[in-house]
Amino acid sequence: PPTLGERQRAYLVQFVERGGSLLLCPAEHMRAADFDALLQDLALSGIQLGDVREVLDPSARLAISQPDWPALQLFQEPQWRPLFTELPILRYREILLPPNTPTESIPLGLVQEHPERGTLLLNPGAFHHKFESGASVVLFPHPPKPGWNRFSDVLGATMPFWFDLLLDLSARQSQHQEVLAGAPLVASFTEPILQLRLSAPDGRKYRPTVHASGDTNLEEIIHARTRQLGLWTLETDTLGTQGLSTTKVTQYAVNPAPEESPLTAIPEPLLAEHFPTATSPSHEGTNQRVETSEPWSARLFLLILGLLLLETFIAGRLDRKRG
Repeated sequence: PPTLGERQRAYLVQFVERGGSLLLCPAEHMRAADFDALLQDLALSGIQLGDVREVLDPSARLAISQPDWPALQLFQEPQWRPLFTELPILRYREILLPPNTPTESIPLGLVQEHPERGTLLLNPGAFHHKFESGASVVLFPHPPKPGWNRFSDVLGATMPFWFDLLLDLSARQSQHQEVLAGAPLVASFTEPILQLRLSAPDGRKYRPTVHASGDTNLEEIIHARTRQLGLWTLETDTLGTQGLSTTKVTQYAVNPAPEESPLTAIPEPLLAEHFPTATSPSHEGTNQRVETSEPWSARLFLLILGLLLLETFIAGRLDRKRG
């Protein structure tokens, strides 16, 4: 939308506080003041949205500065990289970052080849900030739309980029954990805790408590021993930065230890001992009874069919004699 009101910004902040991630692609109609206010509400102060810039002759392109960025999995191989880095960028929105911005937060750069001055860095090609809760905010200052770039010309390269980026943003860390049976359930808290609710696979409810509910960056044992296999669900009510109560859901898959359920092949004699095969005497007798019952049913069917035909023949002869 061209404008972001206070209520809309509050919804986005609450979404991030609950563990959601945002992909922001500001275009020409986005007001810089509203965008900057949203970043401040997200505790990303110091980042500013600038004007729209055009780079037509020559056009700009993307340069990869962090090859291990999850969205660039396809382009880690050198033979595929030009499909993404040689696409022309015609317009972009200026992103002004603080001087102390970590280099790992800028996985892409927007560069232009100048005939005399060489390769010029024009703007961050992407900015990725990851919160301690696992939520992320990605700024992409050249949205995939006509007149801004040529992303639609090579969908075989750009679509995997968007898929991998959205897949990385949708994967919420610390939301799903695997625990061995008998081990404790451990939870991490980054915000003041209001209430905890734990549900066992059989439906039992627990109310865990932590030692210091007003602190942050805690790691607490919320259940000493998990004797029941299945899915445990922890609901955490926390107090966000805007004074709003949010609920975070964490699920624990409690599985048996690998040594208790090995996946090695069972020897055939042991398998035959516990699960008799179809060639055992008891099954052979059953199969024989089934086989011998099939001819009698066929004979009975033929007998009934013959009687019906005979009845029809006799009835026809009697009608002829009467006529």
